[in-house]
Amino acid sequence: SGPSAGEGFHVVDVYDFSTKGWSVSTTVVRLDSYPFAQGVLRNVYHMKDLSKPPGPAQDYVAKFTRKKHEDYFLTCKMQASAAWLAKRWNRLPYIQKMDHPIAFLEVAVLELHERVGPEGASVLCCVEPYLFGGRFRKVLNNYGWVNPKIPKSVSTFAFSHWTYHFTRRQYLVTDMQGMLSQEGMDWFTDAQIHSLPPAVAFGPADMRQRGFEKFFETHECNGICRALCLIPFKPFPKPKRAKSASRGRGESSTPGSSGQRSQSLPRSVAALLERAMADDRPASGHPMSAAAFQPLPTIGLWAPRPVTTGMTVYTTTYINPRPFNTMAYNYS
Repeated sequence: SGPSAGEGFHVVDVYDFSTKGWSVSTTVVRLDSYPFAQGVLRNVYHMKDLSKPPGPAQDYVAKFTRKKHEDYFLTCKMQASAAWLAKRWNRLPYIQKMDHPIAFLEVAVLELHERVGPEGASVLCCVEPYLFGGRFRKVLNNYGWVNPKIPKSVSTFAFSHWTYHFTRRQYLVTDMQGMLSQEGMDWFTDAQIHSLPPAVAFGPADMRQRGFEKFFETHECNGICRALCLIPFKPFPKPKRAKSASRGRGESSTPGSSGQRSQSLPRSVAALLERAMADDRPASGHPMSAAAFQPLPTIGLWAPRPVTTGMTVYTTTYINPRPFNTMAYNYS
């Protein structure tokens, strides 16, 4: 079967760091019937946003989880957190002298009113603009793998190290993939942030302490790391064995501490990153409040259907990426 007809009014949700809230808009979209890419966690589909002028501006990708559950709102906020860190990185005087700043694509949560999940709720997915014009490359993953074909001198490796430095060893942006040197900008998508307790984990791919260790096992500081005087990795103390009460009090390790003493962050950094991890989904009464975070088992097999009901799109107003070309996908 071919792609779906323009499906209703979708709800789009945008997360705003400054207000700690979501702005809501509606749009009409058209989804391809089958994924053009599949990853470990998601299936990826071409999508047209029919509310935009005809042409490349309509081209997006929609990502549906392959797992039982995925918190799409947390995914959206994680990308907004990575984008905020990238903006701070780009402000550094040394980085401003470079040709290619770093940016992350804007991610939105899309509610598909016409598609019903196994629990009877509208289906959700994440959407973002389709990045066109270059070669999509994975630079590193979230568990220490580094692409041997990417020169170690590129700024991407230094950026990940800098996020560890800037957040005082509490957060680390990894899983960097996208298009390098695209219209004067290195564009990335689907980043993963590792964090340390007591911060709330950024989803199941947040490897916590192990993620930090695996990144620095393979990381080689380049000229940018040295120019910015980035702090080295501080190995985590080995967990202490719990001792009986008769051996003394207060000697066992604190649950959830992973052997790492809590370090304070600058208030501005801590506040913004913690906002991104707060469980602040739309409140009761909001059109998304009753939606279940579940995939549709028969994804990619929906038959075309006419416009009948509405949809809601949730996006993040915090990110404001510069215009770029997107692929004109042929749905005929």
